Amino acid sequence: MDIVLVILRPVLGIGLLLLFCYSLSERKDKIRWSLVAYGVVLQILLAVLILKLPFAHEAIRSVSQLFNALVGFSNESAAFVFGTLASDSRGTYGFAFTVLPTIIFFSAFSAILYYL
Repeated sequence: MDIVLVILRPVLGIGLLLLFCYSLSERKDKIRWSLVAYGVVLQILLAVLILKLPFAHEAIRSVSQLFNALVGFSNESAAFVFGTLASDSRGTYGFAFTVLPTIIFFSAFSAILYYL
């Protein structure tokens, strides 16, 4: 019974998500179901690769560590510019001095990478 739930739960989740998206679509006749099928197959393939192959898991972990380092750089730069306002996330302006500099940093970083 457990193996049935392990297989049935993700299939049911993907099916319900597709049904929800289909029900919210304004142009149901314009949906290219082959593209949807390719996307679902690609998602399943990527999940199997990450969960079953150690080198794929390590590659994702390395990318995650890279982005964590970039967020750390963003936090350090916000602390440099705003001082104690950036380190005090309990205050009223915590969002403005901690989250927004990260968004600006990644926007600028993406723009730089776009032109490389």
